Amino acid sequence: MDAELLGGGHDSELVTRVGDTVRRPLRPWSRSVHALLRHLESAGFEAAPRVVGVDEAKRQEVLSYVAGSDGRVAQCHDDAALVRVADLVRSLHDAAATFVPPPGSIWRRDPHAPPGPLLCHNDLGPANTIYRDGRPQAFIDWDFAAPTTAVWDLGYAVRSFVPLYSPQDCIAMGYPVDRQAERLRLFCDAYGMGRLTRDALLPAVRARLDAQDSAFTERTRETLRDRWAEWGHALGN
Repeated sequence: MDAELLGGGHDSELVTRVGDTVRRPLRPWSRSVHALLRHLESAGFEAAPRVVGVDEAKRQEVLSYVAGSDGRVAQCHDDAALVRVADLVRSLHDAAATFVPPPGSIWRRDPHAPPGPLLCHNDLGPANTIYRDGRPQAFIDWDFAAPTTAVWDLGYAVRSFVPLYSPQDCIAMGYPVDRQAERLRLFCDAYGMGRLTRDALLPAVRARLDAQDSAFTERTRETLRDRWAEWGHALGN
């Protein structure tokens, strides 16, 4: 069966589709991620690839292929899609809360991430979300999964899905500029975010931005500074 090269992901040049499976290079953390994905499946969380195994050469992991288009292609910017994403993130966190990592687990840890007990995706955004018929179906590319806090995961998710980008970047991507505060509140309400998490959310967005260095993130940082009071008010702060 012919292999189809897939775009996207941090190792995109090495990710292929073969039939109903996706083949990716095995990494030191792959076995740990497989344990997490198997737990999510057993917990009833359906919005993630399933682990099929490894290839005969033991060089590639084999995951189920999730049909659809990632968010960069799907361009699903309506409120219903945002609410669905928030609901999926909450379901993910609830399912992951009962995961016990196997002894000797290895994770691709972000040195800037705070320690925490919850196994999070840590790279939630449209590029790592598969959409079908305008609605998010699954989160892919779990290479950065690692234990941290829910708010660290959420800080990146709201920045990417609302999104909390600069006006020029929102316009370039087709997102509404004048509804960021409203959409931020919508995401948090759909997730069921409590008071303590809401209070910590914008600081988490800022911390994740401070861990990166690019013209894009600098524009986002400036926008966060300028809109801090407005967005904090939307969160009830």
